[in-house]
Parts: sequence; C-alpha cells; structure tokens
Amino acid sequence: MMMKKLRCVRLLSATALSAVLLTTGCRESEDVLSYVDPVIGTDGHGHVFLGASVPYGMAMAGPVNGTDEWDWCSGYHYSDDFMIGFSQTHLSGTGMGDLLDLCIMPVTEDYDLGAQCDKTPEACPWLNHFSHADETARPGYYAVDLKDPATRVEIAATERTSLYRISYPDAAERKLILDTQFHIRHDVPVKTRIEQLDDSTFVGYRFSGKWASDQRLFFVMKFSEPVKRHRYYDYGERTETAGDTVEAVSVRAQFDFDAGDEPLHVAFGLSSVSVENAILNLEAENPEFDFDGIVKATEEKWRKKLSVFSVKAETEEEKKVFYTALYHTMVAPTLHSDVNGEYRGADLQVTKKDFNYYTTLSNWDTFRATTPLYTIIEPKLTEDLQKTMLEHYRVTGMLPVWTLWGLENWCMTGVHSVPILVDSYLKGFHAIDGEELLDAVVKSMNQTVNNDRRSLVEYRKYGFVPYDIGHESVTRTLELAFNDYCVAKLAEHLGETELEESYMAYSKAYRMLYDEETGFMRGRSSDNSHFREPFDPFFSTWDRAVADYTEGNAYQHSYFVPHDPQGLIALHGSGEKLAERLDLVFSTEVELEEGRTIPDVSGVIGQYAHGNEPSHHIAYLYNAAGLPWRGQKLVRQIMKELYTAAPDGVCGNEDCGQLSAWYIFSAMGFYPMNPISGEYEFGSPAFDEVSLALPNGKTFTVRAINNSDHNVYVQKVMLNGTDLTRSHIKHREIMEGGVLTFVMGPTPNKALFSVGK
Repeated sequence: MMMKKLRCVRLLSATALSAVLLTTGCRESEDVLSYVDPVIGTDGHGHVFLGASVPYGMAMAGPVNGTDEWDWCSGYHYSDDFMIGFSQTHLSGTGMGDLLDLCIMPVTEDYDLGAQCDKTPEACPWLNHFSHADETARPGYYAVDLKDPATRVEIAATERTSLYRISYPDAAERKLILDTQFHIRHDVPVKTRIEQLDDSTFVGYRFSGKWASDQRLFFVMKFSEPVKRHRYYDYGERTETAGDTVEAVSVRAQFDFDAGDEPLHVAFGLSSVSVENAILNLEAENPEFDFDGIVKATEEKWRKKLSVFSVKAETEEEKKVFYTALYHTMVAPTLHSDVNGEYRGADLQVTKKDFNYYTTLSNWDTFRATTPLYTIIEPKLTEDLQKTMLEHYRVTGMLPVWTLWGLENWCMTGVHSVPILVDSYLKGFHAIDGEELLDAVVKSMNQTVNNDRRSLVEYRKYGFVPYDIGHESVTRTLELAFNDYCVAKLAEHLGETELEESYMAYSKAYRMLYDEETGFMRGRSSDNSHFREPFDPFFSTWDRAVADYTEGNAYQHSYFVPHDPQGLIALHGSGEKLAERLDLVFSTEVELEEGRTIPDVSGVIGQYAHGNEPSHHIAYLYNAAGLPWRGQKLVRQIMKELYTAAPDGVCGNEDCGQLSAWYIFSAMGFYPMNPISGEYEFGSPAFDEVSLALPNGKTFTVRAINNSDHNVYVQKVMLNGTDLTRSHIKHREIMEGGVLTFVMGPTPNKALFSVGK
C-alpha cells in the first residue's frame, strides 16, 4: 500500500498553520490512508465490506465469492480464493445477507448463462480464482488480478456510481456477464429488466424482496466503447431472449466487444427512484470514465474524514487498528437520495427533500456508540439522520427500527431510533422540531405496527414482556424500558412533567425480571407467578420462539440497564455485589456443546461476548459500582485481545460500525455507557495521545502519561489541569476543546472514583 506524504505549508505563521491543519487534516506529514486496511474484518465473523465506496455512499462496489453462508453476508470472505463477480451494492458487518445487486464478471469466452451460480459457486462456469497477494485494497479503491483467464479488475466509486477498469489478457476475446439473478440468503429477485439505449449504454432495474420486502434498484450501465454483440437469458423461463429489451423475474446478459489492448471501462449509475435518475447520477458524478481522477477525488474524501483524528501509538499495527476502525464507522449508514434530492421512501413513494436521506440504519447496534460518535465528529450527518428518521415516521407512523434500501425490515428488538434521536436532540442538534419528535417517540412506543413485532402490547399490559406470550422476553423488556427512559428524558427537557413521570416509571420494568436467587434477569410468566423453567444461563439460540435473550444468553443480557445503574445495584444489594456478578461474566468459562450457543456469541472472555452488542457496556458498569479499576483492566484486555490488524481482527459482526465505534471511544479512554446521558464513562486509554479536530474548529486532546501494556490502571484524571473526582467526562466538555489527561500506573488506585459519581 503506497504511503503518500501530505505537504504542509512551512512558511505560514503558527496561527495560520494551525488553521490549515484543522481544515485540511494535514497531520505530521503522514497520510492516514496508509493506516487503513479494509481487509481487516473480512475473515472470521467480521462480515465487513471489501471494495470501493465513499464515506456513507450509496454505491458499494466490490468482489463476490458467491458462497451462500452466514459468514459471507457481505458477499466476500477471506477464506475463499475464487470469485464469481463484482456487485454494485453490499452490506458491511451485518448478520444478515442481502443486496449484492448487479453482479458483473469479465470473461473471454461464451458460457451457459443458465448456470446455477447463486447457491453453488463452484458450479458456476465463469468462476475465477485469485490470490490475496494479488489484491489491493484501500479506501475508495480495490483491485485484483484474476488467474484464469488472467484479468485485472480495478474498482472505484462515487456517492451513487461505480466505475471499473478491466484489463483483459493480450489477444483474448473481451466479454462481460451481467447477472441480476445472483443473490444470497435474504434476497430474492422478483422482477428485472435490461434495455439497450445506444451502442454503449444499457439501462434497467432489479426489484427484489425478502429482508427488504420491495427493494427497487434502477440502473444505467455505460461502457467506454461500443458493444459489438449482446445476448440475454431469461433465468426464470431458462431460455435465451433476442432483441434490445428483456423483462423477466431475473435476467443474465453477455456483452461482447472488439478485440483491443486498451482496458474496458464500465460505469454504473444507481437510483431507488428511476432509470432517469440513475442516468442523472452518472452524468453528475461519473461522466467521463476518468478512473484515476475518481480514485484521487475519493481518496481525498476519505482523507478529510479520517484526518480528524491524530494518534500517537507505539506501533504501526496499533494505528492500523484505530484508523481502520474509524473507516468502518463511515461505511454505513448509506446514502439513499439522488443528486436531485429524490428518493423512494418507506411507503415506496418518490419524495424530494433538501437533505441527504440515509438508509442501512442498523439501529439496534449503532445507538450504543456509533451514533454518539457522530454527534462529536459528524454534525451534518447527525442532522440528516434526524431528518431521515422523522420523515420515515411521517410516512409510516413509526420511527425506523432497521431500514434497508429505504424500507423497514423490522430486524432485532426495541425501537432504537428513539435513543439515537433523543441523544442528538439533547446534545443540541435541533434540525427537527422537539414537539414533533416527542410525538414521534411516544407514538412509536405505543402501537402495533406490523402485528406488534416489538411486543409493545404485552409490555404495556403486563409491565414487562411475559415469556409465555412474547418472544425474546428478557431482551425486549430491558430494551423497551431503556427506550421509555429516553422518552422520559426528552419529555423532561421539553417541560412535559406528567409525561416524564409516566415514562420514567415505565423505565423501571427491568425490575420485574430480576431473579434474586440466581442473580439473572429471567423470563417471567404472564400471571407473574414464576420464571421460565428449566433455566440454563448459558443457553442461546436464534429461534426467537424459545429464546428469552436475543442473540446471547443470561450472562450477556442481564445487565442491560444503562439508564439506571444505581437501580441495578439496589437489586443486587450493593455495588460490590454487582461487581462480583460482573466478575462472573468475565471469568465463567464453560464448554458448550452444539445447540446451546450461536456464532453471534463470539469474541468471548468468559461469558462476555464482545462480538455482539449486548455486552458492550458491561465493563463500564464497574464505574457505577464504585470499582472502576476492575473495568479499566478489562477494557484494556478487550482492546488488546479482540482488535488486531489481521484479516480476522474484528471478533464478531462489525454491525455497521458499532464494534469499531466501541474501539474508537475506548481507545480514547471513555465510552457512552448510557448513550443518551451526554456523559462518557472513563476506562483505560490505549494510546499516549489522541487529538481530535472538532467540527467547531476547536481541538480536544487526550493524553495518557506513563501509559504502557503494564500500566493499565488510571491513577488520576485531569481536565485542563484540574483533577476530576467523577468517573466521566461530559459531551459539552469535549466539544469545548481542551486537554484530558490520564496518569497511568501498574496497580489500581482503588480510591479513585470509588464513592459513586
């Protein structure tokens, strides 16, 4: 990976130079892009996207292995050494597979277009092998040398378009396959169309459904030279079709070109609205097949985003882990609106707005740390997310749960757009009206959209979700209680005292599930007479009908009370007793036979599963218990053991930036344990210094004195030279700029922050 040096102007005054550094991101003459390795997380259960995209872009173009298994949710996994093509849309880090639309593959001979490549890639006749040594990946650029035939594929992207530069073998026939049939797991094509506009331009659409029930993707595909011949294959009817246009459930096409030595360029414009908008997007962003120019422009976009942080680390690997994590927080959410402001919303109607409308909102994951990070470094995105979510509410009657390609897929539990919106609003982001927001969060927490898949009816009726009526009863109860707390805090902010008191009372629902005998939160019966039996605290399953916990077990879910840690302490009897229970989370090791656990329970330390989100706040609960030093050691252990610069360096589903955001915060020495509190609990910083160029022009710096792998315990904390006696820093203190200093040591300072907050 080539390291480019940024040239800082040497002749400016110190004041002027500081201004240049803040606006351009020029840091110590090093290029932050050299520390981003997009391959990190493509092995193991990371499920991250590999390919070309811009920050938060609609187009995500990259390789597709074709394997239809869980670890291939992004379309690519490091364990494979073959590909069946390159698709224009991908997901990154999710636990569900979808998208991978418009898969293309360069070939040098005619193949049977009726081959079944979607389930058995090894049977795909145009499958081609490659070596990881022949791949190049950096932000905004991907390239690979395929082996047989020896073809080089390079990929670039803009916000709404992708661009390929394909170099065929000398003297070989030059052909390209377009496959609208290919899909994995949670995607099924239902209607596709390809139409020739002129000798180098084809347009069409691909409609599909399942996870996103009615995904509509329109496209234009433009070649840098005329198509000599094309042929279509109706995959549903399993026949070749003549003519300039084909429309069927799914279609494959082959395009032939004259022999030549120059690379073939292929450009795609994408849209959720129409072919006309896809063409408009292409003309606006990618009109001239200027591959090198687009790569350079995209690199600058990534460089500007990533350069807000400057890190002083002991090793290059540590910097790679940090900057790659930051990169992963900026792959999603994804842009959904076109250059003219139009998009197809959750009601499938075309709407035009003056803001960027976003999708791929994995709210169950990202409310914990990713969106709080955006409130620090991405003010425009934060405001656009506010507007996006409220617009979704206006057309559906409910705030989004998990949106894919603009559509609600109802994935996961809770209504976690509520904490995302309340957090940003309480921090001063008022791109939306507060009264309308309050109306939206209240109505979203009190309705039965889509047959009440949130279990809200049972939750309101019984004060918790009974295990004999609602699925995933413990997780749903705890998360809805937290959501209710968020409603209460917004009502308090807006002066709605009666509403505040009502929802604050609802937020105590977690108490109904605490079992004093076992110390766990457990599924309770609707008649309030007993807990579910038999009880196995280690058991986890994807079968929602028999699960009390979502993608985890009793150890991982029993402590999700981030809004009321003192109430959680009261249930256990004392902070010391809660800490003892937390110790068991990290120290209890049990070999589980097949059928008692799931792959999502990954990145394990004892029963702590960092590879899935419900565990992410647990180490920071030691602060509330008055024993912060125990959490400090564990936070450092998690960072050291579960984040590396290897292909399997992400210990579980990256989940649209959440695992990475946890690391970014924790590496700085603090974390939003309660994501809407405006407070970040102290942990143990990973680096000697992290400097953050804030959007308001100020700089916030974290310094760790005497920091090392052995000195993991915080001796004292100072903000701008003043000792702090509380275990957190406030959001407004970060945004005011200044210096947060940790003094580190090899043994715990057990008196520090030991008397609550």
